[in-house]
Amino acid sequence: MSNLVDQAKDLINVDRQNQYGSPVKNFKTIAEFWTSYLKSKFQFSGELNQNDVCQMMMLLKQSRLINNEDHKDSKVDMIGYLLIQEGICTGEFK
Repeated sequence: MSNLVDQAKDLINVDRQNQYGSPVKNFKTIAEFWTSYLKSKFQFSGELNQNDVCQMMMLLKQSRLINNEDHKDSKVDMIGYLLIQEGICTGEFK
């Protein structure tokens, strides 16, 4: 298990930060895009935030694991989204 966690930490703290920048800013942008889509398509009246993005991405990975419970990348990504959510909540990510 710690190997999966270490892999997820490496991804979110190095690889993904280099590719996409700060998770706080990136997930805020995703939340804004998804909110706009939902408002346009379904007359959604709420506002999604970075935590919603983390939760929904974990649900996506969970749905993939239902079809292939041994898929290591989905497990690593799911852990990564959980770590990102924690980092956003604690202020670790700026």
